[in-house]
Amino acid sequence: MRAYLAGAGARGRMNMFTALIGAVQIADIIVFVVLGLGLVIGLIGGLAKAFKGLFASLAIILISLLIVGVTVVPISSTSIGQSLSGTFESKAEGWGAAFSSPVYIMMSGDGQPVKDGYCVDIDGERVQLENAAGDGALAKIKGKMAVALAKKYVTADNQGQVALAKYAADSLTRIIFDVALFIIYCIALGVLFFLLRKMFANLFNRRDENGDKSVGLKVLDKTLGAVVAVGFALLALLLVFAIIKLAAPAGSKVAQFFENANVAGTLYTKNPMSKVFTKLF
Repeated sequence: MRAYLAGAGARGRMNMFTALIGAVQIADIIVFVVLGLGLVIGLIGGLAKAFKGLFASLAIILISLLIVGVTVVPISSTSIGQSLSGTFESKAEGWGAAFSSPVYIMMSGDGQPVKDGYCVDIDGERVQLENAAGDGALAKIKGKMAVALAKKYVTADNQGQVALAKYAADSLTRIIFDVALFIIYCIALGVLFFLLRKMFANLFNRRDENGDKSVGLKVLDKTLGAVVAVGFALLALLLVFAIIKLAAPAGSKVAQFFENANVAGTLYTKNPMSKVFTKLF
């Protein structure tokens, strides 16, 4: 009887464990592994080494992108940005009718807008926007760029009144400022992380007259290292999830893989980096 009860208890515990494991999605396991790796790195290396390595590098990228998202609009709106945009606009006006002429939305026979259908008026004839940037490979690229801009800026209310040269100039100016500011912020944060690494290394490597480290100093070093490394690991996850969300269409298997998870689903759907990526890209 006792053997039977013991076996039943063991089977019950095994079923509970199996159910618990089954409730944890693979995406959540990935999150826990990454955070656990950050914890181990911080505990082993301490605070100084937490500012070095893959997680720290990804944290620099993410923080730089966040700062770009906040600062690029006011900086690109300065006199330098306006001057650069004006120069691009004058050049864009020479890229053919696709950019210099008002854009119209093409309509089907039943009066409905044609998907991605835009055109311009050239010598009294309506020409598809994609074909109105001239001939050659470069003209095709400009034509696709014009269609992308039209999808964003041309509406039923302003069609026939909007030329795309200014929007093309503003977009190119924004891209230049995005890239330049991102590089500047990455370099600045890289230098800051290097200085912090040196400072914390000197701070926590102090030894007494016997050449030994204080136990309290060791504990503080490892504890702060673990906190910072886990934080950087979390930032790295947010960056990767934002990239995946930008690339994966809504409702796709990839999107559902993360959305259906518990912890990973929260990080994926409520990721602040996704809003920044939407503004930047």
